Amino acid sequence: MTRIWRKTKSLCVVALTFVLLFTGVGCFSASAIGDYFGGSDSLYRTSLKDVEKYLTSTSYSEYMNIYGKTDMGTDEIVLKPSNYNKEITVGNVKVENDFEGSNGEVILCGDNSSVFWDVTVSKDTLYNVYIEYYTGDFSLGDNLDSKSATAERYILIDGSVPYKEARSVELEKTWADKYSVVDANGKYVLDENGKKQTFLSTDKKFLDFILSQEKANSDTDRLFLRDTNGNELKPDKQLVPTWTQKFIYDSTGYHTTPLAFYFSANEKHTFGLQAIREPLAIKSIKLVAAKTAPTYDEYLKSHSDAHDYKGDQKVIVQGEYAYRTSERTIYQLNDRSSSITMPQDSAL
Repeated sequence: MTRIWRKTKSLCVVALTFVLLFTGVGCFSASAIGDYFGGSDSLYRTSLKDVEKYLTSTSYSEYMNIYGKTDMGTDEIVLKPSNYNKEITVGNVKVENDFEGSNGEVILCGDNSSVFWDVTVSKDTLYNVYIEYYTGDFSLGDNLDSKSATAERYILIDGSVPYKEARSVELEKTWADKYSVVDANGKYVLDENGKKQTFLSTDKKFLDFILSQEKANSDTDRLFLRDTNGNELKPDKQLVPTWTQKFIYDSTGYHTTPLAFYFSANEKHTFGLQAIREPLAIKSIKLVAAKTAPTYDEYLKSHSDAHDYKGDQKVIVQGEYAYRTSERTIYQLNDRSSSITMPQDSAL
């Protein structure tokens, strides 16, 4: 009887998971389930209770209907890298000092990790999450080899996902455009080792070029290489290793303000990050209230002593010359929809 019950329970878990996947309920990704459960074999050994922790049907809107009237936190709670809860944290995790110029402690979280910090508040409070992390690649073995992809995490409060939007938050990498140096004839300029000279959109050479475009027109020099037909080619992308900071947002873009999380008073809570994709190097996590952007009227009032510009000088900033991007798939495209697009060709 026990064997039959266990088999029946396992089949129920599998059935529930596939219903959620293929009916669209909960908008949960197959890759996320596979990463968490470690493959189809471990899925049969997972209890229904464990599945329910991650497949919540509560939306962020429903969550805020319940807790939205709770005050945002007025103080800042800093979750230090070395203060993670070692009793419940699992996976490959280690703390290092001065990792990649961090000037302090950094927690390295493997792509198989679930890391938790203890949180206690004196009154019922909502908090946003502000995180500082490393965008470069690193290779340290033991599930700590990054592959330039966007890092993805579950947000866990007391071991469970509080709402659907917290099931997959993204921590983007930082990318720069990589340009080639060419001479007046369009030939590659080589260095002393015979390699093509290049520069990034984060280099001074690029910034100097942008400043020189103050009076740009259709005949102004361009940075893009051309093919044999004279068509401009988009530059390659290169990962920029840097420390970046951001609030945790809804990765779908449906909610445009930082996600908030509720903590009840005088209870021991945990805040957790569970890996879905990519290892992550974290310098700091802060529970803090994000500042609300002013309305346009409020903005104008705060600058009431400013005057409208009366001159005739204009500054042109081409959107195709990005300084940095958050995805390698953000790149330049041609546009024939406007007569003011530069450069312009009457033959097109």
